[in-house]
Amino acid sequence: MNNEDREYLRFAAKTRPSTEVFERMVQILTSIGKNTDQLRTTMDTALLEASEPIQV
Repeated sequence: MNNEDREYLRFAAKTRPSTEVFERMVQILTSIGKNTDQLRTTMDTALLEASEPIQV
């Protein structure tokens, strides 16, 4: 979560209905989850490629 997201949540918690804050938190956490899944897939692919024997 970046600083912009944190500041939005702090501000929104004081000024907006809790359902709106909750929905924004879900959006932020979902995007974090997607980025984590993409990173995991990239790492898995890199590990598979690194474990293959080099063909000459």
